[in-house]
Amino acid sequence: MYYPEIVQGGRETKKKKIKTKNLNIKILAKKSNDNSNLAILTPVDESVEILQREHKSKTENEEKKDSILPVEVCAEMQKQLSLLCKNRNLKDGVDYLLVKGDDRVIELTSDFKYEFEHGVYLLGKNVTLTCGKNKEDDKGRLILHCSHLFIGQTCNINCNELGYKADQGPGCGKLVVGMSSSGSGAGHGKPGKGAGEWIGSGGGATYGDKTLEKLDFGSGGGSYTQRNGYIASGGAGGGILDITVTDQMLNLGEIQANGANGKKHSPNVGGGGGSGGSIRIKLTNNTFKHKLGKISCEGGKGGGKWSGDGGQGRIAIYGVTPTTIDPQSIAGALYVHK
Repeated sequence: MYYPEIVQGGRETKKKKIKTKNLNIKILAKKSNDNSNLAILTPVDESVEILQREHKSKTENEEKKDSILPVEVCAEMQKQLSLLCKNRNLKDGVDYLLVKGDDRVIELTSDFKYEFEHGVYLLGKNVTLTCGKNKEDDKGRLILHCSHLFIGQTCNINCNELGYKADQGPGCGKLVVGMSSSGSGAGHGKPGKGAGEWIGSGGGATYGDKTLEKLDFGSGGGSYTQRNGYIASGGAGGGILDITVTDQMLNLGEIQANGANGKKHSPNVGGGGGSGGSIRIKLTNNTFKHKLGKISCEGGKGGGKWSGDGGQGRIAIYGVTPTTIDPQSIAGALYVHK
């Protein structure tokens, strides 16, 4: 089941037809030392059920801790998947989006609002949901509105490197011309790092609205240019991710809008990194427990030792309290609003 591109999403517009096998999901439950049931969603060609497993070694349990959730947290997601199994009138790619196959890249159309009333489920291994670039401005903005969002452990939703090109944007790094110089990193939510050595230049400045009422793309890193015309370009900035979940979000993978690394000319010299983009997540239902997981708007690395790294972008999360967020899983200038 591979979707090279879904041109439109949701019920109100015409879609490309997508052929899928019967939808069958089950939840694996695992017993921990404290006897609490833990569960992980995984796709199989059987009916929906809960299977019990004996507790395994502590080391294995720690390695899988990010992919394991309490059964009661998964109950709503299981209920929704059971509904999809039973209702043959619901169409994959129209009413919901479900990916069971491994090593898939799903590219949606930039700037179109995708509405999946019955959820988005990335259940295979190494599944990426992203968008292409808008032909008008050559940038990528993924807008997703869904009832449920499940991102598997090795899956991700990203708009990496879909922002401003090198040397462009409000916080772009400085383009430098010279034989012993490097481009600086771009800024956004946090400033970019300046380039070092001799003719190094300052990093890009911060910009944008911390609440992300207005969403900005990440800026491009500064390029390194020799007088003979050779260019090691700066990295592109991160794109924009705008996600609204009306029921429950369980993220065991990653949500990203990272900037690109600068190009390398030599071990010491190269372009600056692009800055991270913007991620806005709105959770409108506080009845169910959510797992935010890893969310990053990282800046790209400089292409050489003297090149500047890009600054982090901006992340805004609505519908949760700050105490429910693990700061170690967030990479970006964070704004939280209940």
